Amino acid sequence: MKRTLCCLAASISILAIGFFDPALAGRGDKTSRAMPTVRSGNSSSGVDVAGFRLRSRILANDPGVAADIDLVRSQPNDPLAWRSLGTTLAQLGAFDDAIAALERAVDLDRDDADSWVDLGAAQVRSGNGSRSVASFQRALKIEPFHGRGRYNLGLAYEQMDRYDDALDEYELALVIDPSLGDPRVNPSAANNPLLPIVKLRVYMRTAGSASAIFTLPEPE
Repeated sequence: MKRTLCCLAASISILAIGFFDPALAGRGDKTSRAMPTVRSGNSSSGVDVAGFRLRSRILANDPGVAADIDLVRSQPNDPLAWRSLGTTLAQLGAFDDAIAALERAVDLDRDDADSWVDLGAAQVRSGNGSRSVASFQRALKIEPFHGRGRYNLGLAYEQMDRYDDALDEYELALVIDPSLGDPRVNPSAANNPLLPIVKLRVYMRTAGSASAIFTLPEPE
C-alpha cells in the first residue's frame, strides 16, 4: 500500500527551515566578546563577509539579510549568527548561499543539532536529498528526539524514493511532536498526502501502550 502512495507525494512541500524555532528569536542577546574586524567586499557579484561570498547584491539589500550580514560581520565566530543568516537566505530561496552559511555554523559548533537540521533542510530544498541525509543523521545522533529533524529526514527519503523509510520518519516525528502534523505550525503538512496514513499509524501504535513511543532506532 505504501508504494501506491508514492505517486501522490511528488508535489509535497518542504518543511520551512527554522519554523517555530526560538533559538533565532534571541539572537541579539548574545554575550559580547572580542572579534576581528571584517570588511564587506566590493565585488560586483555580492558582498564578502569573513570569507563568505554572497552572490547577489540585490539579495544583500533585503532587510533581513542585511541585518544578518551585519551580525556575522560583528560576530564572525558566532555559530548562531551564521545559522540566522543561513535560515534567512533559505527562506528567500537562495539555497546555495544558505548552505554555505549553515556549513559555517556547523563548522563552528559541531554539536548543535538545530544547525545540522537547518543545513539538511536547505540541502533538501536545493534538491539534494541524498546529501542531506548525513546532516540529519548527525543531528539525530546528537538529539534523537528532534521532531523537526525526523520530519525533514522523511522529506529527504521521499525525495530519494525511499517511501517506507519516509513513512517511518514521519511517524517518529509525529510521535515526538504531534504539532508537526498541524498545518498551522508546520505549513508543509497541508500538502503532505502521506500524513493521514501516518497519523493513523501513530494512533494505532500508541493507543493503550504509550511507553512504546519512547523507543527510537539508532541513526544509520
